[in-house]
Amino acid sequence: AWTGAEALLRWRHPRRGLLAPGEFLPLAERAGLMPDVDAWVLDASCRFLAGEIAAARALPLSVNVAAPTLECDGFADAVEAALARHGVPPGLLRIEVTEAAALAAVQPAASALARLRALGVTVSLDDFGIGHSTLLQLRDLHADCLKVDRAFSAGMAQDGRDAAIVAA
Repeated sequence: AWTGAEALLRWRHPRRGLLAPGEFLPLAERAGLMPDVDAWVLDASCRFLAGEIAAARALPLSVNVAAPTLECDGFADAVEAALARHGVPPGLLRIEVTEAAALAAVQPAASALARLRALGVTVSLDDFGIGHSTLLQLRDLHADCLKVDRAFSAGMAQDGRDAAIVAA
């Protein structure tokens, strides 16, 4: 049974065809466009969820957010506004941030993620285990879920140490 989905961004370029995120998001980051990109994806995701609610088939949807977006003062307010604009219950939205993104802006990230959790939005810490977070930082990031980096999960059948980390 399905338990949820993840919004995955692609760009249909007029000459180069369908581009994967790794082909254009680094450029958007360098240009300072990630807050705008994330706002667009968040709104499109809430619009999609509203359609799924109307069709009685809504499942939680995960949306990735970049570090610069977490640093924006009004990020949590923008999430709340998008949910309200589209009539989406907060429990259907999962915000995912990578461990590296959360650590790049610990204080703004912690504040934004705490506010999102207070709204009822689920917060996931993605690619966990490849950064340098401490348990104290982990506690302060207010994550509901840790998504262990695939470096551990891919090798857990062959390496008992990886399996132990994933199990923990």
